[in-house]
Amino acid sequence: MAERDERTGYWRGTHGGDADRLEAAARALEAGALPRRSGGAPGLDAPGPPFESWALRILDALGRSDVAAAAALAIGAMLTDRAAEGRLGRWAWAVRTLSTAAPEAAEELRAWCWSTALDVEDEGHAGAPGASEMKGKLRVLFGVIAVIAGRAPAPWRNVAALSAPLVAILASFERLWLAPAARDVEDAVSSEWIEVALSAAPDPVLIAFAGRRSSPARRAEVREALARPEVVRRVKERWAEALAAARGALSPETALAGGELLRILEETFSYVDSYLWVRSLSARGGEPAPAGRLPSAWSWDRVPIDVQRAVERVAHDPAWTSSIDVQRWGVAPLEADVVGEWFPRGLVELALQETIGGREDSIRSLLSEIPPGELRYYRGFQGIPPDADSLGLMLLLASMLPDPPVDRLASWLSLLPENVGPDGVPNIWLRRSAAGPTHDPPDITWAGDRCTACLLSLLWGLSSLARAPTGLSAMPPRCQALIPPLRSHVLTCLGDDGFSGCHHYDQAYATYLFFRVAARLPDEAMTQRRDAMAAKLLAEQRLDGSWGSPQRTAWMLEALCLSRPEPLAVTRAVRYLSETQRGDGGWQSEMVYFTVGKPGFMVEYHGIEVTTAMCARAMSAAFRARAGGWS
Repeated sequence: MAERDERTGYWRGTHGGDADRLEAAARALEAGALPRRSGGAPGLDAPGPPFESWALRILDALGRSDVAAAAALAIGAMLTDRAAEGRLGRWAWAVRTLSTAAPEAAEELRAWCWSTALDVEDEGHAGAPGASEMKGKLRVLFGVIAVIAGRAPAPWRNVAALSAPLVAILASFERLWLAPAARDVEDAVSSEWIEVALSAAPDPVLIAFAGRRSSPARRAEVREALARPEVVRRVKERWAEALAAARGALSPETALAGGELLRILEETFSYVDSYLWVRSLSARGGEPAPAGRLPSAWSWDRVPIDVQRAVERVAHDPAWTSSIDVQRWGVAPLEADVVGEWFPRGLVELALQETIGGREDSIRSLLSEIPPGELRYYRGFQGIPPDADSLGLMLLLASMLPDPPVDRLASWLSLLPENVGPDGVPNIWLRRSAAGPTHDPPDITWAGDRCTACLLSLLWGLSSLARAPTGLSAMPPRCQALIPPLRSHVLTCLGDDGFSGCHHYDQAYATYLFFRVAARLPDEAMTQRRDAMAAKLLAEQRLDGSWGSPQRTAWMLEALCLSRPEPLAVTRAVRYLSETQRGDGGWQSEMVYFTVGKPGFMVEYHGIEVTTAMCARAMSAAFRARAGGWS
């Protein structure tokens, strides 16, 4: 059991370190480190359900007005703060308040709902609480009230559970329309109202949420979609269902105070209904809102312009100064030559060729710069061997030429058979050639020698060159024979959670590469796995239309365009990319891959040009999919 420190007023007990954290948090609260509202519980200025007034009215209905004020403030303080540390401080404050006002209930209160109060977790959720979260908070509110009033808490917990959907609807409405500081629209945070809207009018709501919602016009577009007649009608249906269930659960013991709470909620919801009705009339000049799709500030007509601006941004800085720090080996003066440009240049040339075409001369120039047998990430640096990832990319570029450099390709391909493992799959680092080691010193080994994403890149290059009209002549039979074991290997590495064994790239890029390979090797096994992955991608798309960032969204968008171009999902993703594009036509650079940097270290490659080229390619692919009837 816990005991109270009479000198400090803090509770101590069997919670070990939690008790010390509790005391520290309470002291911080008293010292002003946590916000306090004058004359009341700290932190009650935040938007949300009025726990304070509810507690006052319910306790008054139970005939305990002597401790109602203290209990209401304590409970409100405990439930208002959203951060775990803040809840600890407010919990300490709540227990101390009740210890003074109602000492006979304080210990029972503390023992009963210590864990409950701290387990109402909503970390990373900045929006209105949903029904399940609100259920936990209401159970604390009603349970504590019952304990203070000397009643059994179980019936009250049942009322709390059934009232939670009602409170969640009101809380989400308040944050969406009445709380200026709330960011539910800007941050695309789901809530009870938004969930109902998605079930009633999914297309206009999802399209409105896609992209950035930082401007007043964009926020107005989202709120307009959330107040559509079919959405409001479904909210009223949900409200009526939940209210009927809550009324049916009232027992003789909870009828008076529970009925008072439901009456308060009904009265509040009538204001919600009136507000939306008046708002719809003023917004439409007295006419009801139309049932069709809302006009949008964004349209597909913007896509070709966005793509053109992106291409111009890539061409704006030929030296790629944005990524110069990761185009060097080790630490060198800024005047030193850039030696790591082949691979990122290849990625950009590939993306531009697939976006606008006409890059044959640039591709031919790049391939001619790489000496025979010297396909290394850092040009001229013999400390790192050639690698199969670079080989796959250059083979892919060569397959786009009507006259690929056959002799040069043969010199690069000759390394593959010399670096095959016992399972017939090549290693990533091509450390051996027919003449001996390819790097100095030869005894150094490199991590990621079986990176699944790199093997996918190699498989994409090999299969593309094999299918090119003039590429097969440059492909030795021993290299053609590597395609089946490579295919089997990557399928073995594909599990329910994605690809295992990725070292130089993350899972998202490996997924993208698999879709590209599946388009080159469309057998039954590859197609089945691809279709399953496409369904998963559709389910993982976020409310803002993205998969987490512009570059990741570009990869997943292009993957869907290769397999399952579902119109709504593609439109939302394209709008997200369009509205996250910067004013200069580019996108913020993101990590593309890990490569070898200073000895002993891996460095992240990120460059505005690479990210921008990949985003432009995805938007172009989506535009073509739409023009082709989504087939």
